[in-house]
Order: sequence, then C-alpha cells, then structure tokens
Amino acid sequence: MNENSERNEIKTARRTIKFFDKLLRASADGIVITDGGHNIIVANEAFCQFFGRQWRDVVETNLFYWLDQLGKDAAKRWAELENRIHSGGAYHNIEFALPKTDGDKHLSVNVSLLEKVDIEEEGVMVSIWRDITDQKKTEELMERIRLTTFVKDVGIALAKGDNVREILCQCMEAVVNNLDAACARIWLLNDKENMLELQASAGIHIYKEGFTNQIPVGKFRIGLIAQDRKPYITNSIIGDTHICDSDWARKEGIAAFAGYPLIIENRLIGVMVIFARKPLAEFTLKVLSSASDILSLGVNNKRGAEALRMSEERFRLLLDSTAEGIYGTDSQGNCTFANLACVDLLGYRDARDLIGKNMHTTIHHTGVDGAPYSLEECPIYESYRYGKSNHVDDEVFWRADGTRFPVEYWSHPMNQNGVRVGSVITFVDITERKRAEDEIRYVAHHDALTDLPNRILFNDRLTLALAHAHRNKELMAVMFLDLDRFKMINDTLGHTAGDQLLREVAHKLRKCVREDDTIARLGGDEFSLLLPGITHIEHITQITEKILNVFVKPWNICGYELYITASIGIALYPYDGESVEILLKNADIAMYHAKEQGRNNYQFYNPAMHTKYFEKMLMENAMRRALECKDFVVHYQPQINIVDGMIVGIEALVRWQHPEKGLILPDDFLVLAEDTRLIVSIDELVLNTVCEQIKTWQDTGFKPTCVAVNLSAHTFQQRNLVEMITSVLKEADIKPHLLGLEITEGIAMKDMETTIHKLSRLNKMGIKIAIDDFGTGFSSLTYLKKFPISKIKICKNFVHGIVNDEKDRVIVASIIALARGLKFRVIAEGVETESQLNYLRNMKCDEVQGRFFCEPLSPDAFEKIMMQDRVCVNRR
Repeated sequence: MNENSERNEIKTARRTIKFFDKLLRASADGIVITDGGHNIIVANEAFCQFFGRQWRDVVETNLFYWLDQLGKDAAKRWAELENRIHSGGAYHNIEFALPKTDGDKHLSVNVSLLEKVDIEEEGVMVSIWRDITDQKKTEELMERIRLTTFVKDVGIALAKGDNVREILCQCMEAVVNNLDAACARIWLLNDKENMLELQASAGIHIYKEGFTNQIPVGKFRIGLIAQDRKPYITNSIIGDTHICDSDWARKEGIAAFAGYPLIIENRLIGVMVIFARKPLAEFTLKVLSSASDILSLGVNNKRGAEALRMSEERFRLLLDSTAEGIYGTDSQGNCTFANLACVDLLGYRDARDLIGKNMHTTIHHTGVDGAPYSLEECPIYESYRYGKSNHVDDEVFWRADGTRFPVEYWSHPMNQNGVRVGSVITFVDITERKRAEDEIRYVAHHDALTDLPNRILFNDRLTLALAHAHRNKELMAVMFLDLDRFKMINDTLGHTAGDQLLREVAHKLRKCVREDDTIARLGGDEFSLLLPGITHIEHITQITEKILNVFVKPWNICGYELYITASIGIALYPYDGESVEILLKNADIAMYHAKEQGRNNYQFYNPAMHTKYFEKMLMENAMRRALECKDFVVHYQPQINIVDGMIVGIEALVRWQHPEKGLILPDDFLVLAEDTRLIVSIDELVLNTVCEQIKTWQDTGFKPTCVAVNLSAHTFQQRNLVEMITSVLKEADIKPHLLGLEITEGIAMKDMETTIHKLSRLNKMGIKIAIDDFGTGFSSLTYLKKFPISKIKICKNFVHGIVNDEKDRVIVASIIALARGLKFRVIAEGVETESQLNYLRNMKCDEVQGRFFCEPLSPDAFEKIMMQDRVCVNRR
C-alpha cells in the first residue's frame, strides 16, 4: 500500500469515527455496545441520562449492573434471550421498566450481535434503548377507553335486549370489537341432555372435527370447564389439544384462550370462551370475569325476578369497577344512578348528591365557548326525545366546584317494555388526550428545525387570508425566499452547520415582518411569507429590502464566518392570482427569475415570467419524450495532429433531432438538462451510442481511434459512475482504451479526493482522461499534477482571441508550456481560421479541432473523413 492510499484510509477512518461520534451524540435513543463479557465499550449520552449518570460513570462498567436497576428479573430475562440472539443475530422490542419517583420509565430495547469484530473476536452486542413511556401511557389510555366501550356495549345489550339469544349475540360482538378477541362464543347448558348448546358466536370460525354446536359436558376444553366449573386461562394455546387444532391456531395467529363457566347460585348455566391473538392482560381478564357474572345474571333474568335483583347488584359492581363515568336519567333528565367514577370525575362526595338532580342543568349547562347550552340542543336529551344514540367527542362537563373539563361521551336511550324511560350516558375525561392532540397538532403544523409554520399551516392561513382580502378588497402579498447556494454549505461544513444557519435565518426573518404576517419554512432552504392587509406596494418593497439587508452582514456559524444571500419572488393578490395554488406558483416563478437575474435580489411576478417558465416546462417535457424516443443523436468531430494532419482522436457531440424543429444544438438545451438533471440520462445515452458506434466502425474495418465523450457534473458525481462505464464497455464489447472522457476544471476541482479516486480507477482500465475548457476555472496546480490525465483542452474562447488579443496569446502559450512540462498533450478546440492555426503551430500546440477542418458530422458522413485518415492542416 503506497503512502497516498494509507493517508486516504486514515482520512476515511477519521471521517467514519467522527460520523459515528456525531451519530451517538445526536441520537435520542440510548446506544450501548458491550463485549463478550457484557462490559460496556461504548455508551452515548442518551443511555446515561436514562439512569441519571455521567458518561464516565457508565463506560467500562458491566451491563448487568444497570440491568439490576430495571427490576429483579431484568438480568434473568437478558440472560435467557442471549441464546436467541446468538442463534438469530438479533432480538427486538424487549421491554423493561425503570423505577422512578414520578412513575416507571418504560424502555424498549433492540439487540443485535456483530460477530468477528476486530476488537472482539467473539463479536460485540449492540443494543438500542428507546423511551416508550408516553407510548405506554397512550396504550393504557386507549385500553381503558376500549374497556369502557365494552362495558357500555354490555350494559346496552342487557338494557335493550328482548331475549337471551339477542343479548348474548350483542355481548359476544362487544367482546370481539373491544377486547382484542379473535373469536367469542357462549354455550348454554341443556340440563336434560347434559349438553352444551351454542347460543351466540362472533369473530372467526373455528374449524375442528367434532367441534360442533353441541358439546357434551366433560369433552373438549369447553366441556371440561363446564364439568369443573372453574375458569381456564392460558396465554400459550399452541400444543393444548383440548382447546383447538395447533395448525389452525398457527394459521390464525391465535395465542391465548380464556373460558369462564356461567354460574348462578351454584348452578351451571353455560360457558363463555374467547380466543385472542395476543396475551390477555390482567385487567381484561378481570373485566371478562365480571362480564361472565353479569351474563349469568342476564340469562337468568329472564327466569325470575330474584335473578334480576342480583343482576343489578352485579351490574353495579361492574359499573363501579371501570374508571369511566356512567350515569342514567329518567324521562325528565333527572339522574337515576351514577357509578363511582362518575361521582369522582364530577367532584361530588356520593352518588346521592347527584340522584334526582337534572343532569343538564347540573353538569351540561354551558358549552365549550362559554355560551349557555339550551336543553333543546343537547345530544343527551335527543337520545331520550328521539330514541337515537349520540356520540360527542368535543364538549365539556362542569364539576361541583364550578370548574369544567373536556369530555367524550356516548348517550343511548333506555327502553322498558317498548317504552322509552330514560337515557344512559358514558363519559371519559379527555384532558390528557386533548393535550396530546394539541401537541400532535402543533408538531404536524410546524417545522421541527425552525419552529416556524410548515407548508400545511401556511396554506391554511393563506386560504383564510384570501377570504378576508376578498371580503375587504385588500391587497395581499405572498413571498418565496430561497437561500443562494445553500447546498454548498451542507456539502462543505455538514448538515449541523446548515441546520444552525436555517435556525438563525428563521430567527432574523421574524424580526423583519409585522405581527400579523406569517413566515413558514416549506422545506430545505426555502421559506415563504404571507403579508396580508397591504395598503401600498411600497410597504412590500420596504419589508423585502429589510429582509435582504439581513444577509448583508456575515453569519457566524459553527465557528465559521459565512456570507450568504437570498433570492425572493413576490406575487400580489388580486393582480397575480386569486387562489392559493396560483399565488404560490407565481411567487415561485418570480423567485426563480430572481435567481436567474444573478441572485441576491427580489422580483415581482409578471406574466412574461410565466411564459418563460411555461416554455421551460414544455422544453423539459419534450426532452423527456426525446429520451424515451431516442431523439438525441451523436455527431463526431475529428481531433487532428497539427504537424501531419492525421486524425488522432474524435470528440462525440450530442445533438437533439427534434421531430418538428429539426436539429437542435447543445447550447439550446444543455443548461436546462443540467438544471433538471436530465443530463445524467442524456450522458448515459451518449455513452451507449458512442460505444456501439466504436464497435460498428471496428467491425467495418476502420482504424481504431479513441472517441472522447463529455461528462457533466451531475453524471460525474454519480456513485456508480465507474461501474456504469464498465457495464457499457462490456455490453458493446470494446476495449477501454478506445473510449475517452472529458471533464471540466469545475468538475475536477469540486471534490478533489473523490475526483482523483474515480479518475485513477478509470485510468487503470485504460480510459483516456482530458481536462476540457482548461483555463476557465481557478484550479490548484498542486492537484493538477495528481490527476491521472493525458490531455488538456484549451478553451475555444482563448483560441478565438489569439490573433488580436495579446492576453489570450499569453494564456494559450502558458497553458501549452504547462502541459508540456507536466507531460500532457494539449489540444486547442474551436479553431476556425488559418491565422489561429498558424499561431497554434508556432506555439507548438499538439492537436487542433474545429470547424476550420470539419463540422461535427453524423456517423455516415464522418466515415468519409475516416477513409481519408488525414486532414490538410496547411490550408483549408
């Protein structure tokens, strides 16, 4: 390995280490790397903060020390899953609870094994620790809401059901819909035949031979539950042949089973079972147990008045076991019952403080906006008056102390013997949910980096502002602001510096506008401004110039003093559009026009811009069609030895054979192709066409000559450039030395380390490299000597001036001398007169190219030149 390669590897290693260090610091997740003995090699700050320790207190300690702080069984669980990690390489979403004084912190851990790492032959273990406390709280809240809905549905079924089968069907649907059950069923006992008979079923069907609608007591798991009169619960159903077929369970993803005997007064009534796809939580099982009792009472309710009394007591227990408020009203809206949660949420001491009171005037008298809430508009009253159910998720209830809280509630009419007798209302306090929704809404409408409104919020405000401006016949301005050459900062200083600059720009822009104006970040380095209520155009000009003045002074970013400018486009309502879409589009067009005018300025939209923009769009679409139809063709121009006139090379030049406009030269489409990155596809098309043409000429018997292809900056920057060229050469079946590549100084100097690496790989293949338009950039001669190039091309602008301009002659002579000193061949392009040729000959230029000898020709026409193999260089 030579010295340069070692330096490159060291630089690459340092960049990798620096990147890894930034990744560790930036990650909000804890990241830990341990060796084979569980000793911590690497730990980031996020992991240390979970345990309230400094980095130095964590690194080089043993991971099991910290696992012991996660509970008594944490270390044991970790040891058990190690075997799975070593066999499978990774284990995901392991949950631990870290005890805290203000409540447990829940952590989710993903662990991966990296084998045969240099520092550890046995491999290292990488674990990523994520704080999922808020997620767990949200899941618990949603679970409670689901259980509340279940209790509500069961209560409604018992209150409204006309017969046993209807009640049981509704209850089984409630189990499936609210308790994550894949299947729920109820069998009732036929005493005479000692047989369980299926009465209600919901969810998926169970396919099993012999598993019919009738099950003898003592057979299968359902019959055993009836025989033993004991619940049977398992969260590991696979392998239990008494329950179901294992293949069916695997196919349906069934994991858990719970079966409860329905017993009343020590008398078996039936069996209720559920199959679930995930383990059943303890709280869910408690609700199911209570529900089985309620259902037992509900079934027996039809068999006697005493059973009804017991059902009411059990139902009271069920109501009071839930954290959601439930109360009932009579036909006048007066409270008939209230559970403990209802009493507590409303701030009363006892249910007796509510019973008999009119609930509308007590807790629902005023709306969210503070205005009185009339009874006629109350959805709860509608449930009784019209006999329909209502669900409302954005109202408030009032507590006994006069305070209010947001609620979501469900109101259902209660019927008795076909007559409406009142309503039942279930409600939950959604204060935490509203807070979470507000946070989510803020995040969804604001840019995380700058805290400015994002595109969604900007468009909403623009829509409202348009309506206001239309009503009041006001002017309004929409601005698009784009930072000039911002990508250069990201590429050279990194995204950390770029992000800091964007935050600073956002901060200063806020100071440039009025209180009612809106500034938004649309993405990247693009900002938009909304200026409503404009009375004079001069006001817009003043604000815009104030904004541009912000960019006059340098910015101190990450220790660097940066100078940056901005381009601004302005569209006015109603002159430049009367809709959101048109105003935004025209402001964007004006901003791009400002960039075309040299950047660091602002432009008001005018229709001529749209015409130009539209023409560019048509041109872009036409280029895309041309690529599909292969309308881009290649012409060829010889490169000639200035001494003997021999053709020593060929340059391939792309042309657009337009079906209507004829042959279009590169000056008319390459700039747009660069801007739209279509140039990459065009370059690939040219490379394929040239290599195929070289193969054709070779097979025809023409003397093999190197054909040079120009590469754009976008194409040269493609990571797979070398692989793409290798594939093209292989497909065409030609030798690499027959292909030449020409790149400009600007491309070569953009990322010199990468350029040297790519050029070296291409040069080793045998491909000849030339620097095109030499002298037009500001290159470093130190790096020029490191480039593996064979030829320098003098820009035609210097060649055109060598006859009449002494400075051009000095530049050309200097380039030729430099090339000779570095052992490069030098070629002058754009030779159009004999005088230019004579000057170049006297300057000892090696090769020439230009219209003085030959226009770029189609392949067929160029073959006639190749047959001569020589061009006269003494006279035209």
